[in-house]
Amino acid sequence: MDTYNNYNSLMRFNLKGEVICFTGKSKYTRINMQKLAIKHGASITSNITGKTTVLVMGQRPGSKLDRAFSRNIHIMMDDEFLQIVDD
Repeated sequence: MDTYNNYNSLMRFNLKGEVICFTGKSKYTRINMQKLAIKHGASITSNITGKTTVLVMGQRPGSKLDRAFSRNIHIMMDDEFLQIVDD
């Protein structure tokens, strides 16, 4: 199993300790995605910081994507995130 899929498999069971930032336009409401993340144990941040571990992005993510990439933060699409937290 590659690193990407292994990371997603681990996250599917528990987001505890993850600090997630959301960016870009999504067909899903940001507040609902944030609630799901919190329900599964994650913390939410509105900016990319040294504590951010995951960036969930929709369309047109802007400068947060560049900052996450430069800090080697795990980046995933909003659809991927919802698959991970699907109950």
